[in-house]
Amino acid sequence: MSASLVSLLLNEADVLLELQRSDGSLPGGRNGGYGDPETPARCTSHAIVSWSYAYARTRNDRFMIAALAALAYLFEVFEQSSGCVVARNVEGKDQSNGVLGQAFVIEAFHSGWSIFGIERARSFGLELIRRHSFNYHRGIWNCVGRSGEVLLPDLTFNHQLYFAAVVAHFKSESSAVDKQVTSFMRHWRQNLAVRNDGRIVHEIPTGGLIRAVARRMLRRAPSAGRKSKELDYHLYNCYAFALLKDAGYEVEVSGHQFWRRITAFVESEAVANILNERNWLAEIRSGTETRVADYCYFRKIFGDPSKVDLGADLHTAARFLRCMIENGDAISPDPVTQRARAYRYWRLVSEVDREGVGLVA
Repeated sequence: MSASLVSLLLNEADVLLELQRSDGSLPGGRNGGYGDPETPARCTSHAIVSWSYAYARTRNDRFMIAALAALAYLFEVFEQSSGCVVARNVEGKDQSNGVLGQAFVIEAFHSGWSIFGIERARSFGLELIRRHSFNYHRGIWNCVGRSGEVLLPDLTFNHQLYFAAVVAHFKSESSAVDKQVTSFMRHWRQNLAVRNDGRIVHEIPTGGLIRAVARRMLRRAPSAGRKSKELDYHLYNCYAFALLKDAGYEVEVSGHQFWRRITAFVESEAVANILNERNWLAEIRSGTETRVADYCYFRKIFGDPSKVDLGADLHTAARFLRCMIENGDAISPDPVTQRARAYRYWRLVSEVDREGVGLVA
């Protein structure tokens, strides 16, 4: 049962090998629901994480060779700028894709350091974090331009949360990282708006008295499109909360005022509906391609062990991944990125392995 998830992930790692180009990169995909053409940075970063985990599990040199070639590509791209790694070139939009586009690159550098011991990956990861100035008044990171210019903060909550979750894994290497992540969490009261049903508001409140702005946001009934988007991203946010917890931060304590509502929504009818197998072949929107893996990882980190059937969760995750593999090219608006995003399943496998519970062969 559980071995099937690993087998699927190893097969997907092999598929990514076929997509890798001579310079080490993967083809660029598109930016979520907006459809903006992207540079190869995101998909290449995701592939590095997958190949790193695949190598750690199998010690098969083909995965290491691919990961190192992809890292060499990212190193070269990184050295060509004094600011962000360019994630997109779209008129009227930043080149970094907010802080989220940079989080993916930092994630890849972390894999290069933690799994292969590459010092350059560690130093480049820390340098890319350093290039993002932190606004201690607001408790969020500013975006950065290609030439290092400080841009406005990224006001999409899931972007800031995922950036925090990724950079948190460098805290042992930098006291500044720990200080910034801690400040980010302490500012959740002003930066995180949660609806009565537990749904996380997509935007960070801004302007005027911030809490008053947040209250006005919550009093207004969200549009159907906004509700759908917040539902789509809820499990992705919860996956990032779990990464923060895994990095050693007490998420439940910092978020006590809203945590109960957020976690209750994870088990709500609305979320159960998008996890239901009957709906797996509905349109795959940005943020939903790995929804079962995100749900299972969250439950593994935060769930009550006496109530979480980890074996059943792994089995469901494997079935969902197989469904995406067999049907994704036909129903996904961005099959390349969808395929690359399978790297998130590896964290679930790795977490189970780490505890040695014997479920993943």
